[in-house]
Amino acid sequence: MAIDLSPKVAKKVYGGDGGSYCAWCPSDLAMLREGNIGAAKLALEKNGFALPRYSDSAKVAYVLQGILIILLLLSTWVFFLCYLIHDDWLII
Repeated sequence: MAIDLSPKVAKKVYGGDGGSYCAWCPSDLAMLREGNIGAAKLALEKNGFALPRYSDSAKVAYVLQGILIILLLLSTWVFFLCYLIHDDWLII
């Protein structure tokens, strides 16, 4: 079975002064549907801030440009601070 791997433009879910959140839907892309995964892009403006959110699935963070600071709360008293620069990635 041949799967279309051509790049597609993501649909903008949210956009504001601090940045935008775009997503690719498995119903629109056969490769995502076949792998049973989703994909999204978070583009922050300079000094932009993304509100924390709970996630029960694995994530991959990749920095295309600039610097990213991540604070992961693992429990009530344990946290992990990570500082990423251009071309760094982190599996969360």
